[in-house]
Amino acid sequence: MGSLLKQWSQQTEKQKRRFWFLFVTGIELLTVVMWWGKRPIPPDYITYARMADVLASGQGYLDQGQAFTFFPPGYPIFLMLIHALADVFSLERTLTVIGIDLLIGAFSLLYFRKIARHFLPEVSAEIATLLWATYPIQLLLYTQPNSEIPFLLTFLAALSHYLTYLRKGQVTQMAIGGFWLGISCLLRPITLYLAVILVIYVLWYNYPQVNRRHSLGTAIALWLSGFCLTVLPWELYVYHYNHEWIMVQGKSVLAIYEGLIFGHRAYHGSPISVPKDLYDFMDKVASDPPTLPSLFQKVTEAQPLVLLQLLGYKLLRSWYGLWDNPNEKSVMILQFLYLIPATAGIIRSFSRRYFSWFFFIPLLLILYYWGTTLIIIPLLRYMIPAMPFIMLYIAFLFVKKPTIPAESRS
Repeated sequence: MGSLLKQWSQQTEKQKRRFWFLFVTGIELLTVVMWWGKRPIPPDYITYARMADVLASGQGYLDQGQAFTFFPPGYPIFLMLIHALADVFSLERTLTVIGIDLLIGAFSLLYFRKIARHFLPEVSAEIATLLWATYPIQLLLYTQPNSEIPFLLTFLAALSHYLTYLRKGQVTQMAIGGFWLGISCLLRPITLYLAVILVIYVLWYNYPQVNRRHSLGTAIALWLSGFCLTVLPWELYVYHYNHEWIMVQGKSVLAIYEGLIFGHRAYHGSPISVPKDLYDFMDKVASDPPTLPSLFQKVTEAQPLVLLQLLGYKLLRSWYGLWDNPNEKSVMILQFLYLIPATAGIIRSFSRRYFSWFFFIPLLLILYYWGTTLIIIPLLRYMIPAMPFIMLYIAFLFVKKPTIPAESRS
């Protein structure tokens, strides 16, 4: 092991990045070959592909004369470009999307490695990179066309630039980071509120540092400008055709509704077994068309014990729940192999010897994605963006000395 570490340390940074790029591409490709034909095309992809064809035909992102808001436009635009490339070279569209996704996944890993190096010493950062590169659930995404793949690239890119500003004070990084976060929001609107949360954090974190105060306002303005200039054209497009403002995606009430009936026969995925009193609550929810007022009323009228049961199921199932798959128990075991050491790493990070408000950011992001998944459908798919930060805390167990980036905060 010592000789391997010595050889690794002798490599240039360019050589290390090239190694990780080829390594993860090879693992992704191997996963695709092993699972080829064993997983069906996701139902969402059919709708995404249809809208991509509508866009390519020049009809706009419209459905029956109105802006199509059930899905945001990011992934259909992504598919439109790849489908056009596939058609030019007479390639099968789905296979071309998967091939491009393999390259996107490799660039995502490089961004994650850069993030890990902000938080961890070099060896531990490489361990975190290896853990994320070999995480089985993430690798399975590459066997299908999934919007999570380009989303992860844009989200990790945004966070990388955000952290570079926090560490080095380069305000232009915030503009680039805001742009990437805006792209991620058009792919999956889950980062909409994260844009504001990260502004609050950077304000709280940097304000006590007198040397940063003069540029703090500029940094925040650049971050929000990059984000808003990316998202605002879509908002104006929707308003032009639909005469309404939306939070990037319309009809999000359906995701909240599905997250309240995941044990009921009306659930569109595979229902799970729940206690009778909880099922009765789900039956009441499923009895009426889903609207926010009706859902709110049913939740407020429910028995507290039933709500606690629902909360418990959603808190736990967020980490292993699947949409339509009988393998939840196996996934649960796999997940806890990661979650148990990560929990130990989180606890260790709060010890006086290691504690750093900077190193609190990964936990903040884990809690953010856990919280947003809790509100909607408790599925592991929606927790995938939190899993890279789980790997950071596992790798933190390998840190022997308190070398987390120093800061002025107590």
